Amino acid sequence: MPLCMLVISRRLRAADLFNQGVKLINQVHDSIILDVPNHLIDKVAEIIINVFRSIPELVSNYFDYDWIVPMDGEIKVGYNWSNMTKLKI
Repeated sequence: MPLCMLVISRRLRAADLFNQGVKLINQVHDSIILDVPNHLIDKVAEIIINVFRSIPELVSNYFDYDWIVPMDGEIKVGYNWSNMTKLKI
């Protein structure tokens, strides 16, 4: 998870999304919490899903280890934890 947060942070910065109001808030267990303006949700979600799907390649590049387990994630959006809905990507 720390590797994912690092790569997500780098990709959000490269896309200049931090300057557009996106905030990387925290990690809770297997979740990464962000604050994202409504008009950027799809763009940020695409970046995050692409990072999770590229974990085997990232692990290989950073740690010289062949990760063979495919990884995926899901994106949920909402104003608070009790009002989350799954985003279809």
